[in-house]
Amino acid sequence: MAADGEEGARLFAVDKWGCRKSKVFFLTHMHADHTKGLSQRWRRGPIYCSAITAALLLLKFPALDIRILPLSTTTLIPLPSPHLLEVTAIDANHCPGSVMFVFRGAFGCILHTGDFRWESGSPNLELMKGSIASAIGGSQVNLVHLDNTFCNPQFYFPPRHVAAQQVVDIITNHKGFDALIGVDMLGKEELLIYVANTLNTKIWVWPQRMQTMKVLGITEFFTTDSSATKIRAVPRYSISNVTLSMLNEITPTVAVLPSGLNCLGKTWVSSSAHPHMPSALSEVRVELHSLKKSRTGSNVLRMEEKESKKNQMGEKYIYCVPYSLHCCFSELEEFLRYIKPLSVKGNLSSSNVNVSPLLGKQSIDENKANHFSERNHISGLNEVGHWCEQEGLVEHVSTHNVGWITDNQMVAIGMHSYGCA
Repeated sequence: MAADGEEGARLFAVDKWGCRKSKVFFLTHMHADHTKGLSQRWRRGPIYCSAITAALLLLKFPALDIRILPLSTTTLIPLPSPHLLEVTAIDANHCPGSVMFVFRGAFGCILHTGDFRWESGSPNLELMKGSIASAIGGSQVNLVHLDNTFCNPQFYFPPRHVAAQQVVDIITNHKGFDALIGVDMLGKEELLIYVANTLNTKIWVWPQRMQTMKVLGITEFFTTDSSATKIRAVPRYSISNVTLSMLNEITPTVAVLPSGLNCLGKTWVSSSAHPHMPSALSEVRVELHSLKKSRTGSNVLRMEEKESKKNQMGEKYIYCVPYSLHCCFSELEEFLRYIKPLSVKGNLSSSNVNVSPLLGKQSIDENKANHFSERNHISGLNEVGHWCEQEGLVEHVSTHNVGWITDNQMVAIGMHSYGCA
């Protein structure tokens, strides 16, 4: 995001690192799709972020000029005269260090969600609501830049503690098996700690991941000694049918992919559980897209509509559990009803979801998705806004070009694709 003086110079940016005229930059969290463009030689201005994100960022880029924003505290940041920016960082309930930003200034009030989870029943939700209300201070939110990763009514995720227990059930129902849990370099630490505590064991992680655990101060739950445990957290992209087939030729191994990305459909109760499926999982419809390559090049698994029937060989040892770091569709609805912004724009620069809420919340085919993407610069962006207007969640919809919030272009938003789900 970037801001503009009389000559059109953009003054600040969020998760966008190529703005040559921006003076101040903000980072929502440390996932790779939000830091693309940063390097040791990047020198365009100070970067504001949370304390945890700062520690992780310095681990990778120690030469950057990083400024820490305290959570739930409004900070005044001077911009080139006559601009003055108020910003509040709010825990986004996504991954360690992730924040939303509330910006206030001459442009009005803007809420950038970054990536977030608006999880009903979570103790974090009330804290988030209180922090947002305090940061807004009774003002009307002019614009929300929304995490639209799963802006599709087909996506439904249970609370994360429910999904975490499903992971435990899979592992305990495969006694004598080694267990793999697919994760990224950051995120889902709460899940891993829950598994470790519940099963009274440490979890193996690869050396680089242990560095992250050290920064987060949670190394007591993890080990790099592969002989010390049968449960291993491994890079998500390393789990595939072929890998599991090969591993099971050596020793019985089961793998879990905790993610919202591959899971579609609302919860349902099966009349009979699969003999190898934990009872808790029989209540969740686990359904994946047809086989395709993901951004990292790994295979996205196919799960059938029934009780996650498995194909031959490795696939029968892989379970997808709907443990998501992002909001599902109903949570996005609840969030927008709470905020009631004047305008809404999505953050994703491309979407595998291909949903147009403008078209009655129905999925659209690839050709239409490309049409929407070309017309609005980002798939599902203005569609999200118009749907919000139809649903009564916003008063009117912004008609500006995607990524720009006001006529004088005070803020530029970094557009990104799928990160950690």
